[in-house]
Amino acid sequence: MSAKVSHIIFLHIPKAGGTTLRNVLYHQYSRRNIYEIGEDVNGDIKHFKGLAESKRKKIKLLSGHMSHGLHIYLPGRSLYLTMLRDPVKRVYSEYRFLSSNTLHPLYAIVSKLTFREYLHVNPTRQANNGQTRLLSGNSFDDQTGIPGIIPLGRNDLEKALKNLKVYFPTIGLLERFDETLLLWRCQLGWRPPFYEKKNITARSSEPLDDADVAYVRELNRYDLILYDMAVTYFNENLRQQPESFKKQLSLFRVMNQVYRRLVICRRTGKQKWVSAKIRFKNRRLQARS
Repeated sequence: MSAKVSHIIFLHIPKAGGTTLRNVLYHQYSRRNIYEIGEDVNGDIKHFKGLAESKRKKIKLLSGHMSHGLHIYLPGRSLYLTMLRDPVKRVYSEYRFLSSNTLHPLYAIVSKLTFREYLHVNPTRQANNGQTRLLSGNSFDDQTGIPGIIPLGRNDLEKALKNLKVYFPTIGLLERFDETLLLWRCQLGWRPPFYEKKNITARSSEPLDDADVAYVRELNRYDLILYDMAVTYFNENLRQQPESFKKQLSLFRVMNQVYRRLVICRRTGKQKWVSAKIRFKNRRLQARS
């Protein structure tokens, strides 16, 4: 991390590659300097705000589902990181995830809904300009960091666009994941950010019909503007990179493929070892009987 930056805040947007990115971040910063906002978003944010300043000062990475704004509780300079995603794909991915993940608290509700019904009910408040909501700092009952639930207006989009320019060194794009990681590595002095994809939606994706796509776009008109602007910023940033960046990108992708194979081999080897241990125990039990 640059000496001028005291804290990194990872604003985790649902179904935009955040779980994979979180694992990357956890290899860059020591666990003792990470504060994770977990499943109890409201409770964890309130706990964070209640920490003594001396403890908040030691936090190098604040990570989780939150609205923009918690940097005011961190002494020193903070930078935000996030991944944006094509709004139509993100909302549809969220629906498929919630309707297929039996362990999720909303599964019982969402699994009974069609996609169109899900958009209407909007149980997460993320199916309608969810990316703009989080980046704008829109909050619940003026409690900074806790995502709001009221409909958004044009002023929220303006706030999100302003925050994008001021607080994010490079806005991340899920569709440009590898390039994003390399840009952040150059800016923040990271170790090689190798990764394995996590939290992939199990439910297969069926093409949306034109009517559904049009409806999602209508509901997410601010997110579409925000995403298009983020793509513009991203491309401008890439154009400013030296020619060697392309070679670094190619090398990173090759090395990350090797990393993934090593992870799979290690996991497979561990599974085989556990299976062999179980078979050995079963044979011992059979021999005693």
